[in-house]
Amino acid sequence: MKLFALISAASAASKTWPSQCSPDPSVDKATDPEWTTGSWTEQCGSQFSFNPVNMTCSYSPNNFESYKFLGGGAFISGENEFFGVNKLTEEAGDLVVFYANSESYCQYNWWNGTNNNVEGGNYEHADAVIAECTTSEVNCHSKFEAVPGQYYFMETTNDHRQAKVANYNFQFYGADEEITYNIDYYDNNNTATTEKTIQLGNQQYNKKQFNIYIHGSEGRPMNLMNLTCTHCEFDVTCVRDAPAELCNTATGVYKDGDLFATDTGVVSFKTNDQVNTQVYGFSGTQQAGEVQIPNMWKSTITGAPL
Repeated sequence: MKLFALISAASAASKTWPSQCSPDPSVDKATDPEWTTGSWTEQCGSQFSFNPVNMTCSYSPNNFESYKFLGGGAFISGENEFFGVNKLTEEAGDLVVFYANSESYCQYNWWNGTNNNVEGGNYEHADAVIAECTTSEVNCHSKFEAVPGQYYFMETTNDHRQAKVANYNFQFYGADEEITYNIDYYDNNNTATTEKTIQLGNQQYNKKQFNIYIHGSEGRPMNLMNLTCTHCEFDVTCVRDAPAELCNTATGVYKDGDLFATDTGVVSFKTNDQVNTQVYGFSGTQQAGEVQIPNMWKSTITGAPL
């Protein structure tokens, strides 16, 4: 059995990278080393390493955070809080954070690190950009205990730069629930006597109603298609019968032929009694016109017995 010391453990910033700008196409960097108009080719960022297993960890963002992605199978318990589960989460956890610098700061190729032999390199806004790319460390500070009846998303988005119309596997975790079965023995007089008791774990997803809201990275509902899940049945609010009905005003899942989709980020489904797993979830594909990625830190989930 592993023992975890309940002391505050600070993260290590294992990797940081600066922003990188490129000049507008009309700029000749050789003849104009102090070009003043350009665009971002990479936002600055940081990667933190820590051990979240059986611990509650907190991250303190700055005002310029754009994206953050939690690795290693950790689960989100708050807007900037997460935890790990023994045997489900890796001890080598990591958090990758990208920052959104103001476009007005993308002015000088000095920030690319080349400096083009311009003495000093202390151009306007350089200090401001450095400040925007700095954040507090991650702290894993106390033992985590999942609240029975609550469910927590795993971060499965991974990166905002992947190809569009990407497929996402939405996984979530709930505190273990058990069910007890008594095996009875009947004698010749048909009198029942309990002979054995069996307890089965991992019942926290069985016979449940799940109501989920997938929040997009730009603050709008996430448009998803090709929704699938195992041992479940979607709550369908509309059935599309083209071309008479479009279903794009449906508040939840709608059926389009043999496929399920949502234009509001709302996904509701019921599970049967065959799930029996440590984590559960569903999958969906980003709709063709959707520019957002899922924001699992803002998405919500509730589950209740049927």
